[in-house]
Amino acid sequence: SRLKSRKLEIEREIESRRAATKFEPSEDIQTSGKKKLEEVLASEIEKTPALPPKIVRDKLADEEQTSYTSRLLDAKRKVQKQRDRNNNPEDKD
Repeated sequence: SRLKSRKLEIEREIESRRAATKFEPSEDIQTSGKKKLEEVLASEIEKTPALPPKIVRDKLADEEQTSYTSRLLDAKRKVQKQRDRNNNPEDKD
């Protein structure tokens, strides 16, 4: 019982000390924290890569693609005709 009462007394004393102690940050800590945050944000913004340039497709590029495709198809047809001629020798005569 004596031990319990002593324990309660100490607990009350600790609680009263906690209640009496207030944390009041100084202005230096707040401003330095704000400055540090701004520095970190600025450095991260600098690290961010710029957006790649936008690719603009114009009609000329589409025409080149079409002509390239048509040239490939023409070459393919030519090769097929040559193969057909080589495989069927009676067509030559």
